Amino acid sequence: MFLVTGKSHSGKSTVAYNMLVHNLRRSDDFTAILFSPDEPRELAVQKLFCIAMGRNALEVEDAIRRGDESAQRELYNTAAGLLDRVLINDQSLNFPQMLEAVQEASSYWNQPPSAVIIDYLELLHGTSDANGVAAKAQAAKRFAKDADVPLIVLHQTGRGASERGKPAGLHGGRFGGENESVAVLECYRPKDQTNLSPREQILLEKTDKYLLFVRYEDFVRDPQNQMNRIYDYFRVPRYNHNFNHIEQITHEDDKVYGAYDFHTMQNKLTINEPDFVEVLGKDTSMAIRQGYDWFYKYFNYK
Repeated sequence: MFLVTGKSHSGKSTVAYNMLVHNLRRSDDFTAILFSPDEPRELAVQKLFCIAMGRNALEVEDAIRRGDESAQRELYNTAAGLLDRVLINDQSLNFPQMLEAVQEASSYWNQPPSAVIIDYLELLHGTSDANGVAAKAQAAKRFAKDADVPLIVLHQTGRGASERGKPAGLHGGRFGGENESVAVLECYRPKDQTNLSPREQILLEKTDKYLLFVRYEDFVRDPQNQMNRIYDYFRVPRYNHNFNHIEQITHEDDKVYGAYDFHTMQNKLTINEPDFVEVLGKDTSMAIRQGYDWFYKYFNYK
């Protein structure tokens, strides 16, 4: 039994569905049963389709609602060519009923299923307190042995197991269950952390693709190309600059900030890359490096 754990809305189902689609594409003989008391089978099919075809779920839902024939045709073709090797049951069955379902599927495919997925453990028959969840985990393990199939079980992490967006560890599953599994995969989303800076939030949510980043090093080495990127980003006509003759047309009085010459421009663009340790000092440089590790990784700084 393989356990996939995580808090609610942390991506457990998405991980399991990706496993499913990957194996369906990898082998034409792969078959699977998805027991999904957490979601109706129509939604499960839509998610599997979107993962398989790399489509946005909201766009697909909107296209089907509008009666888009091409979207419907694509969905039908995927269902017939790929998802016909997946049987989905969205009822809350007990383990004897699930074993019957496996036997029926084996007769239908003329072979036992390659895998069974349960989404998720707490929604199966029985209580969901400490004793109930532990009993369900033990029953799930017996079911996998009786059915003789690889079993993937999604299991909710307790709310107090860890902070949101951080790993809870092996024993973070709500009321246990990890002792019955051969492996545990924990899902969590770093973007859910509450102490992220706005920049970190943008990068982790992958909305950075809508932003334009210009590194200082790239700009001073190839200024015209970087200016062209900026013009293209704002969808305005390009302009060829003379970087050997830069005219300053705005002036700031930096004295009110207790600084001097922060806004004074040189009339020629030159490369100036001093050693930051030499300028800032070792302690300050190390504090910046450790505090903004995400920045160094994202922009490939060493």
